[in-house]
Amino acid sequence: MTVKEVIETVDALRPNEIAAEDKRKWLYELESRIYEDLYVTHEHEGIGFTDTEKITSDGTTELFIKAPHDEIYILYLCSLIDFYHAEYETTLCLTLCMKAAAVSGTAGIFRA
Repeated sequence: MTVKEVIETVDALRPNEIAAEDKRKWLYELESRIYEDLYVTHEHEGIGFTDTEKITSDGTTELFIKAPHDEIYILYLCSLIDFYHAEYETTLCLTLCMKAAAVSGTAGIFRA
């Protein structure tokens, strides 16, 4: 999934006034955490990682996590939008669902 696809999907799900630049920054921060917490701490021979510097400037940049788990990017941005719009119940529900899916290994159940 590309940066542009994530932002377009999120904007369709959560109409908002938050600038695309801010959403790209959030994706950059998430991808950087994935890199630091997962990629460098596990064997990854032959598996390339996203050029994180391009996330903030190039919408065609392909993000690291692939389907069927790439929905994490959409859920993450939706959660931040809900948080900044004070939609705490929605944000709490998304957060709890994401944590439960991560623990149980059923993250794919959130696909439409």
